[in-house]
Amino acid sequence: MAHRITALLTVAGVVAGTLFLAAAIDAFRAGGPALWLVAGGMVFLGTVLVRVRDVRRARPRMADGN
Repeated sequence: MAHRITALLTVAGVVAGTLFLAAAIDAFRAGGPALWLVAGGMVFLGTVLVRVRDVRRARPRMADGN
């Protein structure tokens, strides 16, 4: 059950990171500083990397390495 909650939270994090990136792009296009793009990209990348880590942990490992 705990792994399902973790998976749900990481998916929610990716959604939130995507929304933050979209807001950062919108703010940059409206004349905001480029730091918004950097911050939005870093948050999005961080959430995606956490999701990838969780997916890799959830996969069963092969005993013989194949």
